[in-house]
Amino acid sequence: MVLATPYLIFAARPPLPAAVAAVVIARSATALGLVSSGMLAMQGAGAAVAGAVAQLSSPGAAIAAMAAVSLAVTLILAPGLRPAVRGAAG
Repeated sequence: MVLATPYLIFAARPPLPAAVAAVVIARSATALGLVSSGMLAMQGAGAAVAGAVAQLSSPGAAIAAMAAVSLAVTLILAPGLRPAVRGAAG
């Protein structure tokens, strides 16, 4: 319901800048919803994988394996999350 709220402005025939702002707001809200849904889905998938590993080995081994996978993914993705370093202007 909240995702559609910015589009209510179109009932008033807004000027172009206001219409663009409404669409940008709605799109960012949609993106946030997609991110949340994706995180929930992957948390569920991770729990299922951890459970399967625990069934095939031991709970301790499953916890260690999931921690290792989490650390590896973090190390792989972290460089892309750092802001670019700008050189000194000279």
